[in-house]
Amino acid sequence: MHRSRARMLRAARDLLLKGGIPLFSIDAVAQRAKVTRQTVHNQFGTRSELLEALFDQVAQQGGMEGIAAAFRQRDPASTLAEYINVFARFWASDREMTRRIHGLAAVDVDLGKILAARQERRVRGCRNITTLLSRRYGRPAPEKIETAARVLYSLTSFEFFDAVAGPAERPEEVAGTITKLMYSFLGL
Repeated sequence: MHRSRARMLRAARDLLLKGGIPLFSIDAVAQRAKVTRQTVHNQFGTRSELLEALFDQVAQQGGMEGIAAAFRQRDPASTLAEYINVFARFWASDREMTRRIHGLAAVDVDLGKILAARQERRVRGCRNITTLLSRRYGRPAPEKIETAARVLYSLTSFEFFDAVAGPAERPEEVAGTITKLMYSFLGL
């Protein structure tokens, strides 16, 4: 079953990249993966759950498990730097797919909801980091934690990464730039 699951996820990815949302369905994934509709349904359930599974795979392949290690750092400034590094590596890992997903999320309600829920996790992570920094360094001031979290959220967005990276900048260079920007904003 592992091979057919991988084949179905590959088919889902291909359909999103090449055909977008209009061609993305359980039936289309089944046909492309050469399995039955029921096999796709049994493995993933709904179209939304299939999209979630695809995004989980993209996150795993892009190294998002590094977020946990970032939060295990002793120093909140190191947590911040590693958090930014993880997102830079992740955004760089599959820029074509990420661009496509973000564009399609603007016109597809289900996809938009899935992406919004994932972005909310990043909001919470940014808030946690800025709270840690405030407690350790007094920066940001407690009343500015939410503002600092929004700034960090913006700086770790795909759109910001993509703009700074351009066609050739390496993820670690982009991460270094973003980290300096955030340190400067916080006065660290």
